[in-house]
Amino acid sequence: MSNSRAQRWKPTAIHEAGHAVVGAYLRIPVERVTIECDGSAAGHVIYSRKWLDAAPYVDGHDRKCATANLAGRAADELLCDKVESEECYRSDERNVLDASGRMDADEDFMAWRQRCLERARKIVRLPHVREAIVVVSDELLRRGTLSGKHVRTTLRKCFQSRMMAESAGFFISVHEAGHAVVAAHLRFPLFHVTIKRNGNIGGYVRLGRPSVRKFSHSRGTDDFKFRTEESKRRELARQMTNHAIVILAARAAVERYAANPAKLESCYEHDERQLRALSASLMRDKDYGAWRAECLNRAREIVSVPHVRCAILEVAMELARARLAKRGVSGTHVRQVLRRHRDNLRR
Repeated sequence: MSNSRAQRWKPTAIHEAGHAVVGAYLRIPVERVTIECDGSAAGHVIYSRKWLDAAPYVDGHDRKCATANLAGRAADELLCDKVESEECYRSDERNVLDASGRMDADEDFMAWRQRCLERARKIVRLPHVREAIVVVSDELLRRGTLSGKHVRTTLRKCFQSRMMAESAGFFISVHEAGHAVVAAHLRFPLFHVTIKRNGNIGGYVRLGRPSVRKFSHSRGTDDFKFRTEESKRRELARQMTNHAIVILAARAAVERYAANPAKLESCYEHDERQLRALSASLMRDKDYGAWRAECLNRAREIVSVPHVRCAILEVAMELARARLAKRGVSGTHVRQVLRRHRDNLRR
């Protein structure tokens, strides 16, 4: 899907993903979610007909159904820059009205609807539900239609990753995975990554020295020698900047995934010492603070790339599991994970 079309359909994708993910969270059997227009609506979620038929006769099903139908509005309020007009929510409101059939006779409909809406907002704000809505909406923009099984699997994976993110070991895993995946993305020679203790450091990444292109000096003119030396100097500066981006990528990854980045300040201190040592041979008349800020912004841009982001999360989870077995992850495996996610997003 082109960028302009993706931007146009993104609000619809988030809206339908909100319905589907919250429905899965409430254990409503979701069969399919789509943003392909069928003439009557820009997108829709199909729930199990058997479950919907039983809803009027099972206590609590009416509230679940109304909450799922109002979750699209809640997702729009939380994740969209511009909330859709009330006209776009007309079909959702009709479904909520239909679900109110088992409401108590003395209960006010608007008060009941408001409680269901507040419940939908509360569910959408849960970290793993919010992350699942974002992932499902991105998948909808690429594929158009997703199965209910895919939605449930995504929600379960986001929940598992969030539970791991709350554990102390996962902070170190994200930190080292950020180093490793960005190094592979920038084509640095990567041998091994582990979160076994190395002195006072919670983990480390073993990198090789990047090769420098050889420049010929066989032609004897001073002008040619000057051009080749200047090219060699620029190549070395580029590689050292990339090395700085790899060092700072861990901070960028932790900012995105870890629940409490402050716990990794000791690891940041080691990274900052490495960065200072690296800049000593590179900085001439440049300002260190501006150079570091430029490298950090570049690291954040790389970490926000979809296939890099997915690879960091997968490698971090593998490192967290490998920690129990006191082993690490090879550089070859990190490159394979990155390549697989890149190829999947291109399909």
